[in-house]
Amino acid sequence: MGGLPTFFRDLVEAGPLPLGPLNAGALRERSARDLRTIATQGLDLLGEGMGTALVEAGLRADDVGAPVSVDALRADGDFAPVLAGDRTVGEGDADAAARWTQRLLQAVGARLPGAPAALRLGVWGVDGVVGRETLAAVDAARAAFGLTGTGPFGRADAEALLDRLADTPAPDLFAPLPPLARVSEGARRIVQLATAIVAATPEAPLEVEVDGATYRYTATDFGVKASRDGTLEAPGGVSYGLQTANEGYWKCNILAGAVLGLAGLPDARFYWSRHHRTMHYPRAERFGPRLAALPGWTLVRHLDHRDPADETTALTGPTQQAEIEELLRTCLPGDLLFVDHPGAPGNNGGHSRVCVDVAADHDVDAAPAFAQARRDQARTERDGLFELGQGNEIQFFLVRFTG
Repeated sequence: MGGLPTFFRDLVEAGPLPLGPLNAGALRERSARDLRTIATQGLDLLGEGMGTALVEAGLRADDVGAPVSVDALRADGDFAPVLAGDRTVGEGDADAAARWTQRLLQAVGARLPGAPAALRLGVWGVDGVVGRETLAAVDAARAAFGLTGTGPFGRADAEALLDRLADTPAPDLFAPLPPLARVSEGARRIVQLATAIVAATPEAPLEVEVDGATYRYTATDFGVKASRDGTLEAPGGVSYGLQTANEGYWKCNILAGAVLGLAGLPDARFYWSRHHRTMHYPRAERFGPRLAALPGWTLVRHLDHRDPADETTALTGPTQQAEIEELLRTCLPGDLLFVDHPGAPGNNGGHSRVCVDVAADHDVDAAPAFAQARRDQARTERDGLFELGQGNEIQFFLVRFTG
C-alpha cells in the first residue's frame, strides 16, 4: 500500500485541520486512485462536507466510510482487546487493531486544537502497518498529553485519547458544500487574500511572497487618506505613491487589483503612459470590461441602466430592481463586482468589490458580503439593493474567474 498523494500531504502539512470546504477544489481532476487513497488512508483528516467533495470529484458514496468515533472504537471487536488490556499495538503489527490505532491517532490530530502534527500521519496515513510514522505519533501523543506509557500502544494510551476525542464530535462528511467549495481554485485564492487584507493590522500585517518579492499590507493602507508615507505596491510592477500630507484618493480598484495580483491571476494592469515605469489598475468603472477580456475571466452579467435621455443618470423601476437583485443573488465568492456611479463618463465615479460570501436566501436586501476599500480602510460589508439599487448606479459588471 502506498502513501498519501503528494498534493494531499501538502494540504495536511499546511493545515488547519480537519480539511474543509476551502480544500474541496484540490480534489477536482484527481485520479480515482488518489481519491480512494484519501478516502481510506486520510478519511479522519477530513471535515464537514468533504465526503460530498470526494463524491463530486468522482468517488461513489459507498467508497467513503464514516469518520471514526468514540462509540465505533469502543464497539469494534478488533480494537476491544486493546481496550481490555489483553494486547498492545507495536512495531510491525499489520492488522485491524493497528488500523484502528492509526485512525484514532489521526482523528485526535485533526480534531483536537493544538494536537501535535505527528498525529496526522501525513505521509503514510492509515496504511494498517505500524512503522516509524505511527510510532512517532504515539510518542508525540504521550508527550503532548502527559501520558506515562512506554513501548507499544496500549490500554492507557487508547483510553486517554478516547477521552480527548469524546469532546470533539465527528464531522458530517456528507454535509452540503457551501458555495465557496464549488468555485474555482483561483476564486478561492481571491477570497482568502481579500479576507486576509481586511483582517491585516499594523501589528499583524499580511505578508505575501510572489516571484521572490514580499508584499506587505494592512487594511488601513486602502483607506482614502494614507496612514503612512511610501508606496503601495502589488505584483507585476504596480506601484502607487502614498503620502499622509496629501488629500488622498479612493483605492477600491487597487484593493481588487492587488488581490488578483497576489493570487497570480490576470489583473488588467497597464502602463499609465510610455513615460511611466510603474503600472496601474483601471478605474473601477473601466475595470470590469477590461478584466473580462483577459484569459480565464468571464463577464457573468452586465447591466446597463443608463437613461437614453441622459446617460449620466439611471433608469429606475421594478424591472431594474429585479435585474439588480438577480445579479446580487448570482454573486459567488471570488467574483468581482464593478459599478459605475451616475455622472459623466471618466469622472472616476465607480466602485470595486470582491465577493467573499453569498447573499442569504432569506435576505430581502439580497446582500452578498464584499471585501472593499472604504474611506477609512478595507472592510467587509454586506451591500444589497438598498446600497446598489434605486438609481444609485448606472452600470454593473459582475466578473468571475473560471480558468
